[in-house]
Amino acid sequence: MLARYAKVLLKSVFTKGVVKATVAIDFMCNARCKTCNVWRHHDPGFKFEDLERALDYDKFVWLTITGGEPFLRDDVWRFIKLFFETQKSLLAVNIDTNGILTNKILEQVRRMLQYMPDHGNIVVAVSIHGDKKINDSFFGVPAYEKIVKTIRELKKLEEETQGKVAVALSSMISPYNSGGAEWIVKNSKKLFGIKRNRIFHPVPIQAINFDTFTGVRYEYDKMPDELERVRRMSWIYNRIYLNVAKKSVEKDGYAHTLLPCYAAKKFIYINYDLKVHPCNTLPDVIGDLREETLSEVVKRAVKMDYTSCRKCLCNTSFLSSLSTPRNLLKSLKYLL
Repeated sequence: MLARYAKVLLKSVFTKGVVKATVAIDFMCNARCKTCNVWRHHDPGFKFEDLERALDYDKFVWLTITGGEPFLRDDVWRFIKLFFETQKSLLAVNIDTNGILTNKILEQVRRMLQYMPDHGNIVVAVSIHGDKKINDSFFGVPAYEKIVKTIRELKKLEEETQGKVAVALSSMISPYNSGGAEWIVKNSKKLFGIKRNRIFHPVPIQAINFDTFTGVRYEYDKMPDELERVRRMSWIYNRIYLNVAKKSVEKDGYAHTLLPCYAAKKFIYINYDLKVHPCNTLPDVIGDLREETLSEVVKRAVKMDYTSCRKCLCNTSFLSSLSTPRNLLKSLKYLL
């Protein structure tokens, strides 16, 4: 799996222009996470045909499908088919899910396999934020047993497909699941046979869909310790990312990024209403795919400056930063 990530990253570095996009295909959710209010909304998102019509750009190396909860839609497989048919350089598609809809997730993922080229991969990132007690408290609904079943079934599918479909675990470090991410990193291999953990830290910034956040005030003075403990147990990506996050928290509470961000230069975010943003945090609208094509938006976006950017340290800035040769090398100093 590490070799696969390295291949995607290196191709991103040596491909000019925007190489990664996150596409939010809906704005509704069947969980009630304490850090999020998406469940209060019930927007099924744009029509598949509207994105299909606007998608004339073909340089993506890495795409992420997110929501809301993407698998509340019945047509997630169609996006996989579309992306691999139109993106000549596409190596991997990540799909974020809360893991609650086990049968639907497996049904759609199996259907996706019909449309994947030999070089393509799907990574299903399942959210899990601690043991049963911590996780269900965080989710706001009884979800742990369903999530565990989803992870184990996806792991079987990963073995059946020899890694064409892979499963990763997604966890947040926050006051609402204190110690949960650490528990996941310690136990994921024993419980699921999985060593791939994506650990995130909360970022108090102005997000596109700002009203979806609960307004929690994170305890920055306590976070560096947990960030460091989890970092020491993690694989290379998390070791670098969480070290940068820890140093940013210690420095000035997320108001600074140690690696320059290349949002809209290497990365874009397509929202559930087909408005395009530089990233998944900035509210700036750089285009509307109901009115123009993606190539037109990207061509304009790479020349723009974003005055509303607060230079946050978020996962978006980190990933887009690593898509440049200079920052890829610079990031290695945060490995230890």
